[in-house]
Parts: sequence; C-alpha cells; structure tokens
Amino acid sequence: MSSSSSTPAPKKTAGPSKAERQKAEKLVNQGDQIANLDPNGAIEMYQQAEALAPDDHQIAFKLAKVYVRKEEWKDAAAAMKRALALAPDNASYWYELGFAQEQQAIASKTSFNACRASYQTCVALDKMAHACRHRLGLVHRRLGNEDQAAWHFAAAVALQPNNTGYSVALAQMQLSLNRNVAAQKTIEHAQQRTVPNDPLAVSLLLLLAAVHHRAGATRERIDALERAHALGGHRDPILLFILGRAHSESTPPRRSEALQMLRGFVKRGCRGARAREYARACSEARQLIGKLRGP
Repeated sequence: MSSSSSTPAPKKTAGPSKAERQKAEKLVNQGDQIANLDPNGAIEMYQQAEALAPDDHQIAFKLAKVYVRKEEWKDAAAAMKRALALAPDNASYWYELGFAQEQQAIASKTSFNACRASYQTCVALDKMAHACRHRLGLVHRRLGNEDQAAWHFAAAVALQPNNTGYSVALAQMQLSLNRNVAAQKTIEHAQQRTVPNDPLAVSLLLLLAAVHHRAGATRERIDALERAHALGGHRDPILLFILGRAHSESTPPRRSEALQMLRGFVKRGCRGARAREYARACSEARQLIGKLRGP
C-alpha cells in the first residue's frame, strides 16, 4: 500500500484575544475622553489600541480624525486607508480619505487625482452622499472644469437644499459661467430656506447684487447691498466699501451716500492690522473719495 504525502492546510491567523479586545476598547475610551484636549495623547492611545485589534476599522477611523484635527493630512490619509482595507464599502470613510487627500494636494501643490477618485467612489457607494458631490465640485473648480463643477454643485443642492453653503458654491459657479438667470434662481431658492442669523445670508445677497449689476438693475443691486450691509456690516467693513462703490457707480452717482460709506470703510478697514488685508480696496476707496469730492 503506497503512502502519499499531503500539504498541510494553512493555519488560520488568530484574531485578537478577548483580553486584547478588552484592553483595546479601554484604550479607545481613554483616547475619546482626551481627543479634544490632548490630541497627541489620544493618538498614542489609538495606536496602541490598533496594534491590539488591527481588525477594528473604527479605531483607524478615530485615529484619522485626530490627525485631521491636527491637519496632518498624510497620516490622516494613511489611517483612513487602513480603515477602508477593513470596510471598503463605507462611503463616509471614502469621503474622509478624499478630504485628507484633497488637503494634502492643496498643501503640497500636487495632483488632485487621488481625492477625486475617492470622492467618486463615495458617490458610487452612496447616491445620496451630498458632501461627496460638493467636494467633487470643489475639486473640479480647482482643476478648471467649471461645467463639471456646476453639475456636482447642483447635485449637492438637489440632495441637501437647506445647505446654504452648497447654494452659494453653485451660484458662484453659475455666475462664472454667465448663467445669470440660473444663478438668480439658485439664490432666491436658497433665501427661501435660510434660517435667521444664517452666516451665509450676506453671501447670498452679495451674489444677488452681482446678478443685478450684470443686468444693469442699479436700484435692485443697491437694495441687495444695503440688506447685506444691514446684516453683516458690523462684522466686516468691506461691505461699506462695496456699497459705497455701488453708490458711486449709480447714474447719476449718489455722491453723499457713497462718501459716507467709503469714509466709513477707510476709518474701519484701512487702519491698523486690517490695512494690509484690505490694501487694494483701501487704495480704490481713497481714489473714489477724491473723485467724488471734486476739485
């Protein structure tokens, strides 16, 4: 009777023991408690936990989020890739990876191909992923693909119409593409949904003023700018300059109103630390004041 040798079956790789998982869970809880106050300490806790339970994708995700808070994009992306290796169908993870890759590309001035691919995977996994649509729009805008950017921004607005930021981005792109009527509709629809004290309400009014300016509707332009100033003028003096310039461009120029606004801007925005931030506007404001005062 002949004997035959057989290849032994490969041994199964044992996962973490119960004790290791319990220790990892304890470390994660400790990391959660200190993540906001001591991110470096939290990173150490999560790293120890990940070493004990490398099959737990949530630990890698928590680690990545701390790196994001510290703006350490390379480490954040690496941690998200480990999480995705364990949970490849998690659309939220693809968003987080894309965001880290996008920030890394901005910081290092390198290709946006990696983040674009991650956001596209996010959308493929979750058709309702409005945040991934919006980020895709931002990436395409950076790449100069304005039509594609507008398409993704519109998709994000359709999925999340109450997000004012999405509507602002869409209207800006529509104006850039000279789609003025579409931009006005986007702005007006967003205004119907804005909540009181929405910080982006001023942005919508400034965009509406730009639409009216292109249409030659001076009264409507100034009305939008005055409403913007009433909402945000106490926070940002540049609104004084924008409104003052609009008054100076009226036919005939509203000399008194323009001077009042422009002088107010120079007083608030062209002194001290703000002078550098508003250097160009300050120069133009002073020139306009000289012209409006006359010889």
